[in-house]
Amino acid sequence: MKQGIATLGFGAAAAVTAYAVHHWVANDVETLTSLLFALVPFVLATEAVARVPRAWARARWMAPLMVTGVFLAVMGGFAPLMFGAFVDEDFDRFYSIMRMLVPFVILGLVFALRLGGAAGATVRRASYAALLVMLSGIEDLMFQVWRGNDIPDRWEWAEHITVRLGGHVASQNEAFAFIAAHFVLAAVVIFAPVPGRRSKPADDADDADDAADDRAPTAVPS
Repeated sequence: MKQGIATLGFGAAAAVTAYAVHHWVANDVETLTSLLFALVPFVLATEAVARVPRAWARARWMAPLMVTGVFLAVMGGFAPLMFGAFVDEDFDRFYSIMRMLVPFVILGLVFALRLGGAAGATVRRASYAALLVMLSGIEDLMFQVWRGNDIPDRWEWAEHITVRLGGHVASQNEAFAFIAAHFVLAAVVIFAPVPGRRSKPADDADDADDAADDRAPTAVPS
């Protein structure tokens, strides 16, 4: 019960802050504060997913419903909105929708992990590792690569990198190092052991309610 309340609470907080970010944070991130604020909904949503009670996952319809719901949101929401922005030649609107789509995909994937029985710690590792990849600037690099362009000497368009470098516009080599550092950090998040904690199967008893769920039979009707 307590796990379910926590999930709903974090989920509601994520929705409210996501609305605020969408309306208050510009696409061109100008300050580190605005960048960090834009990440708050993702952190709250990750906590909501990591705390989803295992009892919910035992409902045979839950996982198919979640997968269908995520796909419906993409095909019935994000995709037509992005097509509309493209047809209207409104890049700012297109980028704003893309800025919501990418973290939504990450959260959909880790939600599937949780419903598949992944520990809360595993959900957090996967979510934050993917977040580091998202923030790395890899899409800025691959945008140039896939178009067959030369890699620019100065990455003036990558405001999210400039902000985190204290206003310094990254050179080509600095941008490569920036991306590589984020991939290394993502690997650390994935593989590093938790200090002072022994690894054990399904070690995600975030509270007594989830621990009780773990002791319950896991078989469900097919």
